Amino acid sequence: MSETIPVISAVYETVLYAEDVSAAASFYERTLGLPLLREAPDRSAVFRMSSECHVLLFNPS
Repeated sequence: MSETIPVISAVYETVLYAEDVSAAASFYERTLGLPLLREAPDRSAVFRMSSECHVLLFNPS
């Protein structure tokens, strides 16, 4: 019996942890030029990488 290995065709979202979400969000928005979609200060931020991909910043504390 032969197994078929699935192929990854895309990544929808990536979650990054940051203790200082505001500072990290500023870096991603100002330095990398990512459009900020939503922010909950000191808790999380969401950026658009493309029409089908997002970066989420999250403070786990």
